[in-house]
Amino acid sequence: MVIMIRFLAHAVGVPYSNQVMELLYTLTRSWSAPLRSVLPVVGGFDLSLLCVAYGLLMLKYSFPMIAGLGFSTFWLAMALAELFSMVIDIFFFSLIISIIVSFLAPGLYHPVLQVVKSLTEPLLAPVKRFLPPINGFDLSPIPVILFLKASEMIVHSVLL
Repeated sequence: MVIMIRFLAHAVGVPYSNQVMELLYTLTRSWSAPLRSVLPVVGGFDLSLLCVAYGLLMLKYSFPMIAGLGFSTFWLAMALAELFSMVIDIFFFSLIISIIVSFLAPGLYHPVLQVVKSLTEPLLAPVKRFLPPINGFDLSPIPVILFLKASEMIVHSVLL
């Protein structure tokens, strides 16, 4: 999960001067450094982090193969579906944190909240253009959450 948070934070452009990003970088540097020379950053996406996350999930799903259940593309699809679910969950919980903080302490500055805002803003910005705040309430997270969960269900039904 930490690797995917760093992957997404890097993709949306959270600055590495942020204390949370420094921690994420320190925790995941040893995992991604060997692949970094082989797999470059393409379009803001650090492919080495994505491969490490997928590799760890494949390792998790390789135990049934080791136990003698045999190799199956089902295990590959399971790992891919879990990787997609992880991304959706990170966005979902970032949106929930953003909603709660906006009600309890609007305008609060904290490094974690800066990462959360950086993660949610690319999702919310297109919706905010079509759905402006109503009486001070920002309703844009509702369609985004519905879209995220619907896409998760569709991907799971296709892959599994």
